[in-house]
Amino acid sequence: MNEFIPNKKITDRLYELYQNNKKFEVLDIDSIINEIQNHGSRIEDLDELNEIILDNNILAEEFHYYVDAMKFLLENDPSLSESMKIAYEYGYDTKSLNSTMLASLLASRQNEEDWYSLSRMLDEDDFDTDADIRDHNINQILE
Repeated sequence: MNEFIPNKKITDRLYELYQNNKKFEVLDIDSIINEIQNHGSRIEDLDELNEIILDNNILAEEFHYYVDAMKFLLENDPSLSESMKIAYEYGYDTKSLNSTMLASLLASRQNEEDWYSLSRMLDEDDFDTDADIRDHNINQILE
């Protein structure tokens, strides 16, 4: 007998969207899906889903090496204007900033923006677990 998995419809749909759009390759989709599955209870809507993902820092990116950080910043924010803006939003002062911090902040923000783009592709039907339960029960009877 197969066990009913809460939020399976959401994770299946997210994975499908991820697979079909190269833009989202930078997201760690496995960690996102694991977090949704580990949530355990039914996720009611997109706001709750976003809260789960953001509260668990799954989208956080951290650079440890100066060389990697500088390469990322040169490719994504050569003027440092965007990363400095983000640092200012978080209350950092210029004395406490370095390239690894700026790159981490910028990469995390880009991950958040990509996540929001991906999650907005979900629709209300993806959160309809009542239909999932009905389908699961029908499959159980047919087995």
